[in-house]
Amino acid sequence: MRVKVLVGWVLLGSLFLGTPCQAQLPSTPPAAGQPIGVDPQPSAATLDQFIERIVARENVEVEALSHFSPITETYIQEGRPDKQLGIVPKSDFYFLGQADFRARLKVHSLLEREKKGNWMWSYEPAGFLQMFFVDRGEFDKLHYRFKYERREFLEEVRCYVFYVSPAPKTRRARFVGRIWVEDHDMTIVRINGWYTPAVHFSLKNFEDEYYVHFDY
Repeated sequence: MRVKVLVGWVLLGSLFLGTPCQAQLPSTPPAAGQPIGVDPQPSAATLDQFIERIVARENVEVEALSHFSPITETYIQEGRPDKQLGIVPKSDFYFLGQADFRARLKVHSLLEREKKGNWMWSYEPAGFLQMFFVDRGEFDKLHYRFKYERREFLEEVRCYVFYVSPAPKTRRARFVGRIWVEDHDMTIVRINGWYTPAVHFSLKNFEDEYYVHFDY
């Protein structure tokens, strides 16, 4: 179960104002583990059963987390280009708060003073906590398409790997990427992707929301 008392996020690299992250999935699967020998394609009926179990298990995980209020810690480091050293640190941000999984995802700050950005842009701690899920509200066959890719070991865990993408004509930002599913009870143990579109205008907040690639 992906339930943890402390959730830590470290975002390293270069984040520049006005330059949204345009991450792309690699053309070949990421080398996250070792393929398991000969991998025959499961039948359509078997894959459908797998997907039903994956969705059901993830919903159980989301429901279980709704009864907890874990402490979340987020550290962001911005970089700038340097002709001699490449990317060097420019500034950093630190958030410490308590997660609230009821209704809309929130993080209640535990710091007396918290710098999020400036009057033009800001970081949202709840946005990083959102990366803990594929899709917290609508992860199902109606809103997503699942493509089986292979079997693979993540250390000692036997997994099925699926490529997940939004179903046609689905609204709001949706996850696109790969999930690794433990083959015993179909628990998602790794998520690699991002939310698309990378820049999404939120009518609720009346502002642009930017999404970055994540690997959890």
